[in-house]
Amino acid sequence: MLLIGASRMFGSAMRCMPLAQYAMQRGAGYRPLRALGTTRTVHDTSADDINKNRAPAIRRFWRNVSVGEKDGALVVLLDARAVKTPGGTPMRISARQPALAWLVAGEWESQK
Repeated sequence: MLLIGASRMFGSAMRCMPLAQYAMQRGAGYRPLRALGTTRTVHDTSADDINKNRAPAIRRFWRNVSVGEKDGALVVLLDARAVKTPGGTPMRISARQPALAWLVAGEWESQK
């Protein structure tokens, strides 16, 4: 159940109410799914259905992770090969953000 904090609306006393109740009081036209004639809820999907749609796990093929510089930008290197985006282009990080490059490299290093 989603709750709305109502401290600003009702003074300093903190009070929460369900989102549906708040929306109906505000006249927002909120209707639960049952009111629309459907019985589907968020929890109708099983874990098997969710796992079928996942991409296969990446098998770790690299031994060394490092950060290098190429064309004035930082790149994360896996065994001297640049990490690429889903579009196939090398992932470039601004040279002004070296901490971000090292955080990304740390994520790759922590993969099993």
